[in-house]
This record gives sequence, C-alpha cells and structure tokens, in this order.
Amino acid sequence: MVAMLAFTLLVGCAMAADPPKATFETQGIKTVTSVSVSGTFTNSVTMVMTTAENSGGVNSAPLDAGGRQATNVYTEFTEGKNGLTDYSKTFTADNGNKVLGTNNVESHRSIQFVADPTKNGRMTSSEKIIMDVVGAAGGSTGDSMLCPFGAGSSSEFPAFCNIVQAGSSFDVTNINVVTDATLRDIQATADFPAELFYGISAKGTVVNGILYPATGSITAFMDVHTQEARGDGTLPEGDFIYKEETSASGYITSFDKDMYYQDGPLRI
Repeated sequence: MVAMLAFTLLVGCAMAADPPKATFETQGIKTVTSVSVSGTFTNSVTMVMTTAENSGGVNSAPLDAGGRQATNVYTEFTEGKNGLTDYSKTFTADNGNKVLGTNNVESHRSIQFVADPTKNGRMTSSEKIIMDVVGAAGGSTGDSMLCPFGAGSSSEFPAFCNIVQAGSSFDVTNINVVTDATLRDIQATADFPAELFYGISAKGTVVNGILYPATGSITAFMDVHTQEARGDGTLPEGDFIYKEETSASGYITSFDKDMYYQDGPLRI
C-alpha cells in the first residue's frame, strides 16, 4: 500500500509581475459536464487565452516600454475503457479583470472509475495548467497600484518573464479522484498578486463495501521559472527555478498534493 501527502507553497519569490489589464470587450465561457457510463468514456479540452497591452498586439516582439502579456493554457484528456465511469466537471475561462478571490481560469473535476477486470478495464488522464506572464521595463507603479505604499517602493515596474505550470496524470484500474486548477493574471491593478493553484486528491474505490486501491500510477508536478530585472535594466537580476514531481505506482490507497504559486509587488 502506498500513501502520499505533499504540499508545496511558493510565496517567497522576490519576483513582481504587473499583469495586463483586460481589453474593452471580454469573453467568458462556462461548461458543466456530468456523465455516468458503463463502457467507454472520453473528455478532451484545449484552451489558449492571451491578453496583451502592446501596440503590436498579442505575441508581438519586442514589447513596448511597459508592455505586458499574459498567456494562459489549459489542457485535459481523460479516457476510461471497459469500466464504470462517473465523471463531473465544471470549467470556466474569463479574460476580464479579476480581483482577489476570483480567477481567470477555473477547473474542478470529480471522477470515479471502476474497471471491468474481465475486459482489462483502465482509465488514463492528463491535465495541465500554464501561466506565462511577461512585461517590458517601464510603466509607472503609481498608475498601476491603488496602494500608495506599494507604489512608493519603486517608481516603475522592471522587466519580468514568469512561467508556471502544474498538473497531473494517472493510469489506473480503479480510482476516486478530485482535481482543482485555477489561475489569475489579468487585473485592473497590481495591488494583489497573480496566482496559480493545482491540487489533486486520489484514492481507491469502494465496491460492495470493499476498498479496491487505485492500481497503476499517479503523478503530479509543478515547474516554475521566473526572471526579473531592476528599474529600467534589461538583464535579469533575479532568476528563480523550481521543479517538483511526485509519483506513486502499485496499489495506491491515497495520493494528495496541493501546489500554489503567488507573484506580485504586494503579496497576500
């Protein structure tokens, strides 16, 4: 039996992103999925959402002085074969300005899968969320921050390039799993930090009062690379790299992992 518990809290980085503001017209989607099926099940999601404050538009280099861009990516592919699947998911993507406690991207999944042992039943799944926020030097902190104390610590925002990704994958015969993925990096002001969270909680399934462990493998990971200059400098004077991966294989009775990233001139 394998039991794993891990928690990662990345809030000590000295990087300070100034996220871009939303465009005048914004878009939002929300999907709610609920499926119960004996046989084969698949669910596939791909999302790329980019918002820029730059005269050249999105993905245009070099950025203007004080130019900003946020690129958000979310992907999921889940497939259950030869088994009983109960799958529910709520997914939201919104490129409007967000405040503390709200998000630009949110995903919540709850999955239970019980394999048919006579037909080699199996479920595979992978999920990933990525936040890529970049900015050129320039732009007054006084124009971007309501808090006068935060703006007083620096007259302008330095150049920065922050990329964070997290996710999980599993290949099992039986599983009861919940995953959550959220991020926020489009904001009207820089008074609260950009954030990304990913969490997974998995265990075996109970059938007729008997606990069947998740048999197979489960992996969860986080990769972070942030760089930041000082003032109007063009070279990075802060460079932070963090990589973590937790894996379990065999008869897995529990697997829990939460990963959280926060980035801003003012931190909560």
